[in-house]
Amino acid sequence: MYFSIRVSSLALLLSLASIVVDTETHLHAENFAAMSLVELGQNADNFYASNPVKAIPYMVEIRQRLVNAMSEEFRSIYRENLYRIGLAYMRCFQETGNQEQLKLGIPYWDEFINDFISDERHRLAMLNRADSYYGAENWLAAISNYQHVLQLYTEQL
Repeated sequence: MYFSIRVSSLALLLSLASIVVDTETHLHAENFAAMSLVELGQNADNFYASNPVKAIPYMVEIRQRLVNAMSEEFRSIYRENLYRIGLAYMRCFQETGNQEQLKLGIPYWDEFINDFISDERHRLAMLNRADSYYGAENWLAAISNYQHVLQLYTEQL
């Protein structure tokens, strides 16, 4: 009887915790709607160095707002933000050791690599993607990506 009450209490506490987290996430998302791009950027910058997990939602919101940006200024912000999202996921992995963080960052590296070929950090982004595959223990993708980057550097010589 005592065990079933403890299990029920634990289940209730977990349910309440889940509701609180969902509510906080929902409220956080609603706050994004009221925030300007500048405010989103400032919040992302404030959290980026000390707590990249908290910075990522702000950065993703910036990306979503600018995904179809046509002006060169907004496209530049989009490019920088996209690169920093990839780095933030890598930093999260460094802090937590959670490979999922690297996997979550790979689509951002992919987009950066595909959309911003002329960016001076293009090859570095390719190495970061390869490192992400390596850290996530996706060996074949890591080797393929490393070989591609090495081939590019060899062709440059």
